[in-house]
Amino acid sequence: MEVSKWRELVSNALEHLSSKDYQENSWKGHGNRISSFDEIYCEIFDDVMLEEFLTSDEVGIDNKAKEEGVLLLRKLDDYAAKIKNEHNIDHILVDPEWDDIRSAASGLLNRLFAN
Repeated sequence: MEVSKWRELVSNALEHLSSKDYQENSWKGHGNRISSFDEIYCEIFDDVMLEEFLTSDEVGIDNKAKEEGVLLLRKLDDYAAKIKNEHNIDHILVDPEWDDIRSAASGLLNRLFAN
């Protein structure tokens, strides 16, 4: 994949992961976007391959961003294991642990793309 396109996709995925408004609207079927916890999880791990993005020599991410990204991926993976198939949208949206993941995603988004 072309690096500029990959960067754009990663930026969009991190915006989805970091935005409570996006999640409240798309997870509950409001507006023109439909999404879910599973959709965002798959977007980060499968669609944009964030882990590979962070370690790609072509992309050239600094070590601090790599560390933040790896920590974010670990938190997201641990959270997914914790909630398993019991995805209570209302609980997730107000869960302090999920809020921490959103904050970490926002921080990574800013570190990678705020120029």
